[in-house]
Amino acid sequence: MLTKAIAHPGSPEFFAVFAATWVGVNLVLALLSGWLILWFRFPGGPAIQGRRFRFVSGSMGMFGFPARFSRVLFVSVGPKGIRLNLLFLFRLFSPPIMIPWSAVESVTERKLWFFRRTVIHIEGSWLEIRLQGEAAREVRRQFQSLKLAP
Repeated sequence: MLTKAIAHPGSPEFFAVFAATWVGVNLVLALLSGWLILWFRFPGGPAIQGRRFRFVSGSMGMFGFPARFSRVLFVSVGPKGIRLNLLFLFRLFSPPIMIPWSAVESVTERKLWFFRRTVIHIEGSWLEIRLQGEAAREVRRQFQSLKLAP
């Protein structure tokens, strides 16, 4: 019978399957988004000085197939760069990353459907990081001010 093949939500089997699925989802998210690639280049280190934004939405990865992060990103934007961190539930294979401004190739604004997103291109990388909201505006503002500085 099919009902015997499905673990009851309270049984040890259910929790084992749930934990294995959660680990698998975290690993796939870290790999498809490119988060691990960026982390190897730009490990997070300590928090940076600057503005902090919690529960930011965005996406990361290839243009046609990005991994979406809906209100689970923590973004810090300061004179040293951009620090990205995930909500602890999704941080298993996605430790904090700190991208220095010197590694940011471009920051542009793109309108997709009815939403504006800030698109960050990292030098020497195929990844696109897209942010929304106030954090996105601060990234654009900081990048423009650094570009204009002598």
